[in-house]
Amino acid sequence: MPTLKQAIDLHRAGKLPEAERAYRAIVTASPREADAWSLLGVALEGQGKAGEAVAAIRRAVALDPKAPLFRFHLGNAFMASGDAEAAAKELQLAARMQPDLAEAHYNLGNALRAIGNNPAAIAAYRDCLRYMPTLHQARNNLALLISAAGDYDGAFAELQHVLAEDPGNIQARVNLANIADESGRRDMAYQEALKAVKLNPNYPDALFVFGLACIRLGRDKDAIAAYRRLVEIDTGNFAAWDNYAQCLQATGDYAGAEASYKKALAIKPDDPDVNYHIALLDLLLGRLDQGFAGYAWRFKAIKLLKRAAVPAPLWDGSDPAGKTILVADEQGFGDSIMFCRYLPLLRSRGAQVIYACRAPLQSLLQGWDGADRFVALGDAAKTVCDAHASMMDLPHLMGTGPDAMPGRIPYIPVPPGDVPPELAEEKNLRVGIVWAGNKDHKHDHRRSIEFSAFSAICGVEGVRYYNLLRPSDLRGEEAARFRQARYRRSWREDRRFRRYGAVHGGA
Repeated sequence: MPTLKQAIDLHRAGKLPEAERAYRAIVTASPREADAWSLLGVALEGQGKAGEAVAAIRRAVALDPKAPLFRFHLGNAFMASGDAEAAAKELQLAARMQPDLAEAHYNLGNALRAIGNNPAAIAAYRDCLRYMPTLHQARNNLALLISAAGDYDGAFAELQHVLAEDPGNIQARVNLANIADESGRRDMAYQEALKAVKLNPNYPDALFVFGLACIRLGRDKDAIAAYRRLVEIDTGNFAAWDNYAQCLQATGDYAGAEASYKKALAIKPDDPDVNYHIALLDLLLGRLDQGFAGYAWRFKAIKLLKRAAVPAPLWDGSDPAGKTILVADEQGFGDSIMFCRYLPLLRSRGAQVIYACRAPLQSLLQGWDGADRFVALGDAAKTVCDAHASMMDLPHLMGTGPDAMPGRIPYIPVPPGDVPPELAEEKNLRVGIVWAGNKDHKHDHRRSIEFSAFSAICGVEGVRYYNLLRPSDLRGEEAARFRQARYRRSWREDRRFRRYGAVHGGA
């Protein structure tokens, strides 16, 4: 029969099947050999036999409940089996029994992070680093969690600490780039991602964040090259295929984008982001029926986008005659103004329509025949109705394809009030210009254009131009350049235009 030392030597040599047989021989001969039971479990876990590992280590714990290493091993086995809650319980006991066991604090942090208890995970990683300051992965994980809590500067400090001690720590560099991106520091994200790629041009995480940083800066060719390399290295990375497709789409390669989206979908058919992006491509290419059908994925893909909390069921598109249907506002003002054209159509089919929207829209739509009643969006949850729908569900629910899209002109009324005589009496063609949106939008470089793009039409006679941007969306000296170009002065400078600019200049 092998001795425990011989079994441990096999284990340390990486000969796990042989070590397992040796441990089994020992516990068969000596069933109360707690160390052998625990190490048998570790050997089993190392071979992917997590369930058997848990059972073996439990035998060791039953023999010696106060041994911190047994609790530590049991926690690791639970974690390997997918039971993070049980793992956290055992690892917490191990850390209490032996506070200087840094690995117990580290693995406890991982378990707590897995179950979503980030504050406790942060504390566990800090405890780990108190006993083992050079465990860089603990500091990496700590940085990710404190950045998720909004402390970007604290996260940067932790990662810079790692890189000061280990300049070649590529994961720290990748994390630094990711957190810089999350905090809106686009140039920093690009520089850190570039450093990561230089450390290892074939490191998947580095290629991914480098591609993302290039997207943010409009460096589409560099992003495409990065993601092309990434999907060659890691063909099963559905997120890489998805981002690759978005880059191809942005450069007008719609066929390539569609093929890449299908690759991503084949790997993860129910991923919300991929399905949402495919719906957007369908809409872009005029495949409105399937595009609007797939657009329902937006509520799972866009984290901050939620349906109004209405107790009535969602409308399924069935005959609305005789029913009261609440239609809830969503997304930006521009989206609401565009899609509210569907409300009169819903009303014409016999529904009583309640429009739940934000106050500026109620002001704009005074006297409109598209809804029977308006309520504040925040009051939707206490509004009695038979069914409800989100505004941008209506094209799909009402079956209006390209040939049946509501097009009544105008489909919203001219706002009542004190219309400046010079605007009402203007005989020239009146053209409102919006050349930019919210400058803080992460895709602003794809949505907004330079004001100078309008200089070519500056001298067209018989046209009066109006600046419809919100003041917050103006860049630099654009307002002054607008005046110098003899366009209509900004509504911000003339209180009589505020009603119109505030509504029509929305992002």
